[in-house]
Amino acid sequence: MPSMFKQFIFVPIFIFLMQCENDSNEDCSAVSCYAETLFIKLIDTNSGENLLENGTYSDIDFEILDENSNSVPFYLSSGTIGNYMGITIPGTPSETLKYIFKIKNKTLFSTQITVEKTGEGNSCCGIQKEVKNIVVSGTENEIAISKNTITIFFE
Repeated sequence: MPSMFKQFIFVPIFIFLMQCENDSNEDCSAVSCYAETLFIKLIDTNSGENLLENGTYSDIDFEILDENSNSVPFYLSSGTIGNYMGITIPGTPSETLKYIFKIKNKTLFSTQITVEKTGEGNSCCGIQKEVKNIVVSGTENEIAISKNTITIFFE
């Protein structure tokens, strides 16, 4: 009987321990994460045309650098706001990101984007964050913080 008693004690403990899994093995393939993105539209002041939409500029004309002169990835796309340049905000806690935008090797404008942590997130999606402030220097612009959108006006 004592051996049977040991089984009754150890079997439930073993089953309980087997249920504890390491989060590093979590399958994130079925999880959709919201990425905070900055949208930049380039508009001709005189005609009102979107300069990405009408073919004036393409992705090879642009370069975006961070404050350490590292290249920042971006993409050109279209959506409800028209054609735009998109930059995915890195998964960092609260900080100010500084970017320099160049077109055909000439500095066009610079930005300071204040990002604040809004939640802990999870192991698949990382920290929850939100753009709290955007400052643009060097060109006429319009900022819509609620939509993470910067409209740059060219003459």
